[in-house]
Amino acid sequence: MVDAVLPAETPAVGEQAQGGGAWAAIKGMATRMIMIYFVTSMIKNATSRSTFPPSRNLFSPGEIFDIYLYLDESEQRFTNFEHGYLFWQEFGIRYGDWTGGPKKDGIFVFHKTIPTPDVLLRNQSIFLHVFVTKAGNSPNPKDRSHIKREVISFVIYDVRRLNTFKKKHYKKTANLLTGKSEQSDEDLKKAEQMTFEVLNFWHPNITINLVDDQTQWTKGSLPSPLDEAIKFDSVGGFYMPILFFNNYWNLGSEYIPINETVKEINLTISYQPLSLFKYQLYASQQMRSKWSSMLGGDSFEEDDDQDTIKQALLETNPILLAVTVIVSLLHTVFEFLAFKNDIQFWRSRKDLVGLSVRSVLFNIFQKLFQSLIVFLYICDNDTNWVVKMSVGSYLTDFSAHSHELTESKEQTSEQLAVEISTESSEKKENENETKKDK
Repeated sequence: MVDAVLPAETPAVGEQAQGGGAWAAIKGMATRMIMIYFVTSMIKNATSRSTFPPSRNLFSPGEIFDIYLYLDESEQRFTNFEHGYLFWQEFGIRYGDWTGGPKKDGIFVFHKTIPTPDVLLRNQSIFLHVFVTKAGNSPNPKDRSHIKREVISFVIYDVRRLNTFKKKHYKKTANLLTGKSEQSDEDLKKAEQMTFEVLNFWHPNITINLVDDQTQWTKGSLPSPLDEAIKFDSVGGFYMPILFFNNYWNLGSEYIPINETVKEINLTISYQPLSLFKYQLYASQQMRSKWSSMLGGDSFEEDDDQDTIKQALLETNPILLAVTVIVSLLHTVFEFLAFKNDIQFWRSRKDLVGLSVRSVLFNIFQKLFQSLIVFLYICDNDTNWVVKMSVGSYLTDFSAHSHELTESKEQTSEQLAVEISTESSEKKENENETKKDK
């Protein structure tokens, strides 16, 4: 049956009170991290005593295999081979071949435009079932080419939900100059009733990877995330190649909401080999959402938070991107050194000759006020958290340095006042002594 995940219409969600303050949040996060550390340490110690022999990859280099892709409403293992929807099948793919495919780049692409499934219009889910078998073998038990042991133990199988559920936020915002809003009338009406709702979204692209690796792994002694991805055969001493669904480069702006107006959808599935190093990079990003959920994060906004970084990596020339990073780091270092020298200058000053204390203090508070206005503006506009952290850290550092600078200036002023009063008292004493002598 169909898996119903989330309803299309979500009741209005108000702002929840956050009791305990920042210290309670930090304390709770630290507690979770400590618990996770001890649990993983116990599991690691328990599995480190594994006595299993090393296993080798089921697919040797250059092994010929076939791939079958089915679409179904259920997440359970696919068995309806006679009447199920076969989306794509490809024969004679060579394992670890980086020069295969029509363009000789190792990539096979299949594209279809299909009518929008009813399950998506009902705000439910549709799943992609992938079978990878050795050449000539079938995943269907009723076929003559079916090998029972091959299907039970050695077939590479995985399932992936193609749609996703994301938050769509509604706000009553308008241009300060024109007074008009860029949002539609429907969105403005919903903004009066709710802050956001969860909708069913569709992305037309997904990539299937088979990890090209011939390392002999031992069951029970694998590092994370390989311990979850590699499946071992308990009889033949094999392990299955990692089948990985890669959607890392799918931007949040490319997702389209599914509703009655969407009559058909596009689906492009690509296959290509993947190195073990790149797989670990992608898998670490996917694990980030799991850790964020365990630490109390919002899984709906994980992809949106990284869109800025992805767009920079995709749309910016690598040389220009490297130069930008280097210049930004140098700018930060020089700014820190400038503050440091400024503080040292004021601490070593013994007088204020040629300086206007009021103008200097006015400039400091003016910069601090401008930085505060910018920070409040980006917070009000739901800017990416990377930008918020950057501006917020700059504001914090500037406030701390300004406080130290102000204190050093006050100390200089006090020292100067004491010196002036001392000099005036000494001058009066000298005058009185001169009068007495006369």
